[in-house]
Amino acid sequence: MGKEAKSRKHTCAHCPNTFTTKGHRDVHVRLVHEKQRDHDCPRCDQRFGRACDRDDHVRTVHEKRRDYKCPRCDQRFSKVSNMRHHCTTVHEKRRDHKCPHCNQRFGEAGTMRKHCRTVHEKRRDHACPYCPGVAFGQKSNLTRHLGTAHADRQRGDRDDDEPRDDHQAAAAGGGRMAALVAAATIAPLGVKKV
Repeated sequence: MGKEAKSRKHTCAHCPNTFTTKGHRDVHVRLVHEKQRDHDCPRCDQRFGRACDRDDHVRTVHEKRRDYKCPRCDQRFSKVSNMRHHCTTVHEKRRDHKCPHCNQRFGEAGTMRKHCRTVHEKRRDHACPYCPGVAFGQKSNLTRHLGTAHADRQRGDRDDDEPRDDHQAAAAGGGRMAALVAAATIAPLGVKKV
């Protein structure tokens, strides 16, 4: 049977996100909206809002540690929570979280909430800083867009503010494969042109 949904009665004053505790909401505000980053990585220039996130970064990125091995296969993980999630969703094929709007089921509540925001609420919270009116439902899609449509800006090769569409940028900087990725994945995955 599905897990009981926890009451998410603490709403963020800056966005529509809701939380099960006031503490979780306050951490969200501090990290997401106030952009507080008080914890520096000792090995690179990354900064983090929480010491535990900095420590995870050091362990996984710099030390390349994968201390947790799946008991059913050879896959290794940097966090025990990632290993547990892998076991329940891959090996046990559990999908305990059902979308309240459709019949789709998910392995974790956060994925289901992301689905609700992007599919049913049509939220596009991740705006491109270069393309007016272009926004994405998921940060990963914005990152992909920036890498294909604005790769030259990311490298500092362009100093003009003239936006290029995804196809022009991919053809100029990424060749045929990047153009295919831009055409096949970026537009259908949540670009909202206003």
